[in-house]
Amino acid sequence: DAVIGSFCSIGGGCSIGGGVHPLDAVSTSPVFLKGRNFLGAHFAQIPYRPSETVEIGHDVWIGAGAYVRSGVKIGSGAVIGARAVVTRDVMPYAIVAGNPARLIRSRFDEETVARLLELQWWDWPLEKIREMGAYFDSVQSLLSAVSK
Repeated sequence: DAVIGSFCSIGGGCSIGGGVHPLDAVSTSPVFLKGRNFLGAHFAQIPYRPSETVEIGHDVWIGAGAYVRSGVKIGSGAVIGARAVVTRDVMPYAIVAGNPARLIRSRFDEETVARLLELQWWDWPLEKIREMGAYFDSVQSLLSAVSK
């Protein structure tokens, strides 16, 4: 249940999305929910609320062992620290870590983030990315090369 953008890096052992357990019912077990479950047992027919789609932007790095809750939106360019527990939306180019994940800092200043989001380099044809690849060592050199 995830939509993942281009050029993302996702470490091993990550869990993205997943089932939603009812918190207002007597039990949170899937054996009380309507429909199939991996346990193959049914003791009630409580309506099942499907999990919401996780939206991961472009060029996102998710560290090993991170957990991203269903319904969360992660903006392009964001970095999720290893073993972070992401329960809320993450802004573009933000670095978050911890349990629960908290903002550590932004990768770039607001103006640079706005320019990168406007540039949308991840949508360029591969030939253009190849051509501009030499400028990807520095955000300023890429923005400079593109503005010429």
